[in-house]
Order: sequence, then C-alpha cells, then structure tokens
Amino acid sequence: MKNKPLAHHLGSALANIQDLFDTIAKVFFKRLKSKPGTDFFSEMGDSYYKSYEEAKRKTED
Repeated sequence: MKNKPLAHHLGSALANIQDLFDTIAKVFFKRLKSKPGTDFFSEMGDSYYKSYEEAKRKTED
C-alpha cells in the first residue's frame, strides 16, 4: 500500500478545518434566530447552510 502524498494530507486537513469553522458558524446563525432584529442574518445563514449541505451531500455520493 502506497503512502499518500503530503498534498493529499494537507488538503484533507484543510477540508476538516473548514468543516469545523462551518459548523461553528452554523451554531452562531442558529442562535441569532432567538434575538430580535437579526432576521436578515438568520435567513442568510439558513440559505447558506442549505446550499452547503446539498453540495456536500452531492460530493459524498
């Protein structure tokens, strides 16, 4: 079995870091829903994550 190149490991690590930050942002946007006057940002976050999750699902298939 061949060892994977460094570029593959770095790319995988960056994808995991991006996923972590996206999860943190998702929690932040969900908490905004409960605060008055933040409807715009809450809807923007919902729209982003629906698109993000659909794209992620397509790449995993």
